[in-house]
Amino acid sequence: RNQKIPKYPVLLMHGFLTTPMSFFITSKKNSLPFMLANSGYDVFMGSRRGTKFSSNHRNFSSESKEFWDFTWHTIGMYDLKSMIDFTLETTNKTKCFYIGYSQANIELLVLLSSRAEYNAKIIQAHMMSVAITFPNIHELGKFLSPLLLNYANSNEDFLYFNMKTFIPFQVELAKLLCNSFIPMRVEICKNIIFYMVGRNRRSTEVHPTTYASMFKNLSPRVGLKQLLHFAQIIMSGKFQQFDHGKEKNLILYISKTPPEYDLAKVVAPIYMFVGGQDVIFHRKVL
Repeated sequence: RNQKIPKYPVLLMHGFLTTPMSFFITSKKNSLPFMLANSGYDVFMGSRRGTKFSSNHRNFSSESKEFWDFTWHTIGMYDLKSMIDFTLETTNKTKCFYIGYSQANIELLVLLSSRAEYNAKIIQAHMMSVAITFPNIHELGKFLSPLLLNYANSNEDFLYFNMKTFIPFQVELAKLLCNSFIPMRVEICKNIIFYMVGRNRRSTEVHPTTYASMFKNLSPRVGLKQLLHFAQIIMSGKFQQFDHGKEKNLILYISKTPPEYDLAKVVAPIYMFVGGQDVIFHRKVL
């Protein structure tokens, strides 16, 4: 007897510096959202606060300090929770698949370790470029982390990094180099990207225009406090909540140091994928 197998919804969450549009930089045939939708899945795409799709607030202007006073802990605890709830309520399902890239994975681990009941709502979590293994992060991250923390300590109002003037220049440069049919220019474009994220051994499998789309879909604004949280964990070697300083920690956590996330509470099925040439999060961590 042939019966249609019920398919559960899929929630996609983008990485740091990007927007949901990063899932569409390739052709419709090869873009993950279209592939899933064409296979019969209901596809939902989350948008991290601060991106051009999520820059409004009921009480605060996106130009205010208060708007940018958040870390990926906040996103995991509240935003991602709401996204999962919305996905399930809209489809009238009790569970969903989760596919995350980079920071999206740490946000899910925050949620699952802090709100254990959400483990039952995740059928499978597929994590790409897993941003949770900080001892093996790129050496550049280890070098920049103390500099970033020291700078932030002396500039309390500097809560977000504004890339509005930089992104348009970057996009135009990418158009000039990556869309060109001049081999030398394309080679420069590829090497810039390879230096940042890792070399693709078979570089011919990605069309040069795709590289241009990568730059085009960067978020023009970045919540600096998210980077501070990363830097804190890289320095401490502990997967813990944000360190507000001893006095505020005592008020918030009843402890001088921030509590660590209890990953033993994460029991949802998780699959991790790391590129063999990923220079940010090394393959050996798995």
